[in-house]
Amino acid sequence: MKFEAEYIYSDLNGNPYEKVCRIEGKKGFPIFHWKNGKWEPGKAEKALPYLIGLWFREVRALFDVEGEKDSDYLVKLGFLATCNRGGAGNFQAEIAQYYKGRTVYI
Repeated sequence: MKFEAEYIYSDLNGNPYEKVCRIEGKKGFPIFHWKNGKWEPGKAEKALPYLIGLWFREVRALFDVEGEKDSDYLVKLGFLATCNRGGAGNFQAEIAQYYKGRTVYI
């Protein structure tokens, strides 16, 4: 299986936490979690927003977009962006705490 893209989610300290992969030529998005120094298949126990390590800049407004590819593009343009693992419709309530006090554009 060849991956077209890999999107690394980090924890609040910037350490690898979870990885979403795009399979070349297919619509599947396998998810892996970081455990004991290597990537293991499956989701991490707790959901974290994509690119959360960038959230501690002075910028307060946040764009919550469709996927990692779109998040990366907005960050390259200088915006603060994130997405939910699994795409639209998969927002986990546990990550809402990280949105507190921010203007969020969806």
